[in-house]
Amino acid sequence: MNKIRIATLLLLVISFITMLSPIPVMADTYTLYESLIITADSSSELYLANYFAQTFTVGSERHTVDRIRLNLSAEGATPGNLYVSIRATDGSGNPNGLDLSTGSYSGSLLTVSTTVGAMYEIIMTSVTLEANTKYAIVCYGTGTTNLLNIHWYKDGSAGAYTGGSYFTSITGGINWTADTDDDFMFQIWGVSAASTIDDIKVFQGYMETDDWLITSINNIKGSCSTIVYPWKMQLIDNATSEVKAESSITQCGMRPASIYLSAAMGDTLTWGGNYSVKIYGSFGAAPSTTKAISASTDWLGDIDFIDGWVKQQAQTMEDNDGIDYITTVPPPYNDVLTIDGGSIFDRGIPYLSDYRPDIFQVTTGTVHLGYTNTTGNTDYADDLYGDWEVALGAPLSDALTDIAPYFGFAGVDAGRMVGMVMVVIGFFAIAMIEKSIAFIIILGGVMCGLIPMATIIFLVFIMAVVLIRSLFWSST
Repeated sequence: MNKIRIATLLLLVISFITMLSPIPVMADTYTLYESLIITADSSSELYLANYFAQTFTVGSERHTVDRIRLNLSAEGATPGNLYVSIRATDGSGNPNGLDLSTGSYSGSLLTVSTTVGAMYEIIMTSVTLEANTKYAIVCYGTGTTNLLNIHWYKDGSAGAYTGGSYFTSITGGINWTADTDDDFMFQIWGVSAASTIDDIKVFQGYMETDDWLITSINNIKGSCSTIVYPWKMQLIDNATSEVKAESSITQCGMRPASIYLSAAMGDTLTWGGNYSVKIYGSFGAAPSTTKAISASTDWLGDIDFIDGWVKQQAQTMEDNDGIDYITTVPPPYNDVLTIDGGSIFDRGIPYLSDYRPDIFQVTTGTVHLGYTNTTGNTDYADDLYGDWEVALGAPLSDALTDIAPYFGFAGVDAGRMVGMVMVVIGFFAIAMIEKSIAFIIILGGVMCGLIPMATIIFLVFIMAVVLIRSLFWSST
């Protein structure tokens, strides 16, 4: 029985040690990009205002940073917490600016040692790192002292890492001093942010006969903003590498973009020729990608083919984004773009809803109201007072003039006289209707017993006296 208890206890101890293993399992979704992992010969202590940094240079592929692994240990059982960030570098290669990405790690989870460290993974807020650009990993400790601190391990071999170097700061990261003989151990993990051109098609007859509409579905990954990270789309002549046309890309992710060429511009190019489409970011190291326009599949010609292409690409985007961009409506329209899908394609291909409205669930149109902007001329307003035909309008004034002879009126103002007669008759009719309504109400009240007959007789007597007095009795 005692042997069983001892074995069970040993199993629990082994399981507990395994759970505290300092080397975590890296998620399969992340790729290792920049790194330096060799034998460390010393370490630097992070505490109070002592900050340390390791600069590194991104390779040819634009990618994100989502995880950073560092060789660390703790001095003391309560060494505080480690804070890690990614910063840009200045012209001299020093860490510079605000934090682009941040992460932290509890010092109490680190191996306690001042001579040997282990690799620990810090989860970072994701940010895109531009290709061929130098950045800095900045580390500092909080709640630390010179006796309770965090060690970051390094190698003193000159030139161990050629893409950056060791930096130290005793001013809390304000001023930095480089040591090109040392490099900290680090690994940068993330995912590719290389942008792609997924599809290209060229149409004719969009706004005018023989014009060109070059459309593409691009997948621009990572950081993207029309202000901070602006992107362009170009038509390239492959024979000369000359840029033939260019437009701004206003949407990132998997989105449509286009270049429009008028018929006159199209005449200067060769339909079905040797061209490519290039997208590039006009910032930093200018990330870019190019795709050739296929002579056999991409020159579609007739603009009517764009309807099916838009619906097909919207379905692909819908599967990628998990958002409905296509919906079904009653015939004859059937499958159309949703409001979200329509907004995306109208932005990527300007005026698409104007020229191809049948593929949109909701379209807008312009109705001419005949409004004339003010000119300061009051002639029209003056005519409303002086010209009865202008005031009434042609249909009504013509009708009155046509029936004027039946009332015995003739001349240029005959219609106006008929109008006046009809107005007078209308007033008398209204007066009679009012009296009739009053009589009906009073008679109904008598019949229902609401108004006594004696009251009615009394009112009639009073009215008769008033009438006789006004007719025959002198008021003097």
